[in-house]
Amino acid sequence: MTTYTWNETYAVDVEILDEQHKVIFDSLGKICFAMANGSVGHIVPSLLDAFDIYCKVHFFDEERVMETAGFPHLELHRKQHELFIHHLELFKASRSFDTKSAQDEFVSIAEWFIRHVLTYDREYADFL
Repeated sequence: MTTYTWNETYAVDVEILDEQHKVIFDSLGKICFAMANGSVGHIVPSLLDAFDIYCKVHFFDEERVMETAGFPHLELHRKQHELFIHHLELFKASRSFDTKSAQDEFVSIAEWFIRHVLTYDREYADFL
């Protein structure tokens, strides 16, 4: 089972965004745990719905920070957020969360988010 723990490596040094990233990492871990332990009934869909909403709020907040700072790559970053949400919504629509392939697909979603923080978010953190 894959676990996800936020650490200072992921910090962007914007307090609200770092706090949101911590919640997202925690959610990634909870969803992976629930899927690996067969808690797919109503638990996984509920966790995914909450995760989806939280990610949308986080991305909105993050984009406002970049916009306010005049970050020159905002549109590229925004497109990355849209891609993530699209992929997550397709995953949620599959509704087959009890398979190994579904677990693997969610791990791919989680790893995408981590790479995003370490690359795209790092760019705006360095800009700020």
